Amino acid sequence: ASTKEMQMFPLESTRKNTVLEVVDKLTSPTAFQVLGLLRAISNIGQSAKQEEKKQYSHTIGQSLLFSTGQLMLNFALEKFTPNHGNQTIPRGTISALLRENPVGLLRKIFTFSTYEELIHRDIPSVFTKNDKINWNAGILWSTIFALRHNVDITKNNQLAFNTKSVPLEQFLSGIFYWYLARTRGINSSVIAHLTHNYSGVAVQLLLDK
Repeated sequence: ASTKEMQMFPLESTRKNTVLEVVDKLTSPTAFQVLGLLRAISNIGQSAKQEEKKQYSHTIGQSLLFSTGQLMLNFALEKFTPNHGNQTIPRGTISALLRENPVGLLRKIFTFSTYEELIHRDIPSVFTKNDKINWNAGILWSTIFALRHNVDITKNNQLAFNTKSVPLEQFLSGIFYWYLARTRGINSSVIAHLTHNYSGVAVQLLLDK
């Protein structure tokens, strides 16, 4: 633009100069470096999310396999000893609870599963960071986790400990969840616990039919 044009249209000239300065800054080597860095960070974030989703998918698959194996062990042990577990649910109970309050039942499963993982896996992990897995602590807390399932509430709303049952299934579950919490994080153990419990509800529904 000529000097005369700039004097006639000072605002427009200033606006053109501002745009040219912005374009010049955006096309500078520094700007390209910043954009490249931002793009790299974005790619890292996307890769991390994809890796996290992949990890959770693997956790769900492994939990389903574990639940299947545990179910087969349950059926096998029932032929030898009736007191190998402590959470045997009478036939038809799950179906009745789902008909009565399905949302409430699913919510309770979610709440208790998450609560158990925080108590028996997450909090103990705070005090056992020196070792990657620390099987000694895992066995101890899995035993506590299993024995806690032997505590029942009587009809008179009193706590009673079931001494006639060996909570083998809960102990094995505790070991599995401990391994996941120590190697993949507490989110993975919670997901595995929820998968196990919800799949157990599905199996119980099939058995109720």
